[in-house]
Amino acid sequence: MKRSNATQVLTTVPDARLYKKSPGTGAMLCFIGHALMENRSGLIVQGDLTRADGRAKRRAALDMIHRHSPGSTRG
Repeated sequence: MKRSNATQVLTTVPDARLYKKSPGTGAMLCFIGHALMENRSGLIVQGDLTRADGRAKRRAALDMIHRHSPGSTRG
């Protein structure tokens, strides 16, 4: 039986989704963590956790940059 988000659900975290990080690896139920780092020192200045899907990285990066930019009213 093929695994899908419809057949695989964590009872403790029903929002987790199947995500395959790279070719040759198996899909796992998970979320994706994102970090925005400061250039000079490498310190993490912001972090996010999103539902795993094919567009989460791009959306999270744009959102974190917007929230961190000077004069931003979000976040």
